[in-house]
Amino acid sequence: MSLSKESVEKFQKIFKEQYGEDMSYEDAYESGSNLVGLFEILVKSQMEENKRIEKLKDDPNGFELENAGGRQCSICRQSPDPLWYDRYGQKCMTCQKAVENGDVPGYVCKNRDSWYSMFDLEYHLKIKSATARKLARNGVLNARIVEGNNTHLFLLADNKGILPPKKLLQGTSIRVSEDPDRITSVHWYEYQNPKELLADYSILEHLNAFEDWQPKYVPKK
Repeated sequence: MSLSKESVEKFQKIFKEQYGEDMSYEDAYESGSNLVGLFEILVKSQMEENKRIEKLKDDPNGFELENAGGRQCSICRQSPDPLWYDRYGQKCMTCQKAVENGDVPGYVCKNRDSWYSMFDLEYHLKIKSATARKLARNGVLNARIVEGNNTHLFLLADNKGILPPKKLLQGTSIRVSEDPDRITSVHWYEYQNPKELLADYSILEHLNAFEDWQPKYVPKK
């Protein structure tokens, strides 16, 4: 979809109001086109989701999504075929069985902020997978394990006072000192002291990566 000159200029105006800086017509056109493309993808995805929700009225217990086309299981993030779809969303048959058996609560499929995956632990807390498994074996962390694909889920409900809510570990955007025109995203631990932020959570005792912590960035007030 091609953007009109009026739309591009409006995008420039909004950027100026939000950031107090000018954006070139070319950059505004590219950024606006990317947003439109993303919006079209989201609309198409939502339309497909609405069809699946409508089908649940006839199949309230769920149904197979054959030819899933690379769609991922909402728990293990693998892309098997077929997937199972029900009120919790789409899951591979292995994770579906874990939900049916009560090994894993169904809400984790749609509420990603309610649990940590292995990837989440490394991304947010720099805990390697091998270390996370060891902490689970030693009872430091409480894990739900999906039999069949060995997916580990660390539910916040199972780790109260141990793991912090994900919203506490949000990063931020800063201007790069070497290039003031460029804005980059940084992790929370690059500008916030882990010993202060995680003082109320026992996982702090096992975060060896932060023992000699020093701030990398100091966001402007």
